[in-house]
Formats: sequence, structure tokens, C-alpha cells
Amino acid sequence: MTEKGEDRAILFLSLSLLVLCVGLMNNYDLFNSTGMEGMTGAATTANALTSAVIANYFAINASANLTTDGIRFYITSLPSTDVPASGNQGYGGVANGTTTYLSVERDSNVNVRFCIKSNDSLRSGANSIDVSNYKFANSTTLNNVSLPHYSNAVAFTTFNGSSYATNDDPVAPGSDEYYRFWLSVPAAQNPGTYTNQINFKGVQTGSSC
Repeated sequence: MTEKGEDRAILFLSLSLLVLCVGLMNNYDLFNSTGMEGMTGAATTANALTSAVIANYFAINASANLTTDGIRFYITSLPSTDVPASGNQGYGGVANGTTTYLSVERDSNVNVRFCIKSNDSLRSGANSIDVSNYKFANSTTLNNVSLPHYSNAVAFTTFNGSSYATNDDPVAPGSDEYYRFWLSVPAAQNPGTYTNQINFKGVQTGSSC
């Protein structure tokens, strides 16, 4: 083969390789574009889902006389029947209305039901006053001397230890549940300071205590 013939062969081979490379590149772009379907170099927008979960929240608070004094009875004679607690006829926002109440804080986002129980009988050393002599009534309405009314009072007899009594009406944020208490003391009850503990609990409406 002459020198010119060799040059023509080399040029032909080079052109063939160039055509082959271009063909492979075109095929690669074709495969690549079909494999990335839905995405183009011209995309200018994207979408993202936002999700926010708001948890149930509530907080409760007790009236001043509950947190500072507790529930107090002053028994001056025996026997005594249904002696009202000192806060039963207080002088708060409504004349002669009870000053004993629980509140649902305004920043709560659910309604609340209040639960109440006694932990034990009232005791002074070895002496006791049975919880059957201790009564309470509750209401979401404060109406002078009428509510909570004694006619709705129940004894702590079955609501002590681990058993709660639950109020029927849900209490909305910013609202209150009012309470009154009464204590009966039999004749010949030994003198002393008798104590027990009344437990209050708030639960979201629909939940159990």
C-alpha cells in the first residue's frame, strides 16, 4: 500500500470511529431521558406536603381557699348534722356563693371533666369519722346560695381509696366547677383535729378517671 493509500485508510477509520461515538452518545441520551421521565432541565417548581399535629392540652387550677386552707369544718356542738365547710358560703364574685372551685385554664384546647375522691376516713390518732358522714355537691353554675345545692349532695362512702366520682358536665376552657362540702359528727365523738385528703383530678372529656 502506498503512503497516500495508508493516509486514506487512517482517515476513513477515524471518521468511522467518530460516527460510532456520536451514535453511542445519542443512544445514551435517549436511554437517559426515558429513565428520568417527569424531570427535565426546565423544571422551575416543586411541591411539599405540610403536616402539623396539634396535641390535646389542658391545665387546671384550684381556688385560693383550696390551695391555702383546704376544706375546713368548725364543730362547736355534738351531735352535728351536715355542718357546712367554711368556704360553702364565701363572699367571692357572687354574694354568698361558694368560694371552693376548680378552673380549666383559658389556654386549654379541650373540655375537661373533674373527678373527686377521699383517700380515707377523717382521723385523729386512733379515732375516726367515717366518710359516710362526709358529703359533697358540685355544679358548673354558681347561683348565690342555690348551687351547688345540698339536695344533690352525695357521701364519699363509695368514692374513696381508688374510686373517683366524676362530674357529669364538661367544663370548657376558662370555666369553673364549683363545690360545697358538709360533715356530720355523731354524739360523744372524741375531741381532736380530724384530717383526711380530698383528691381532685381533671381528665379530657370522654376519658375515665
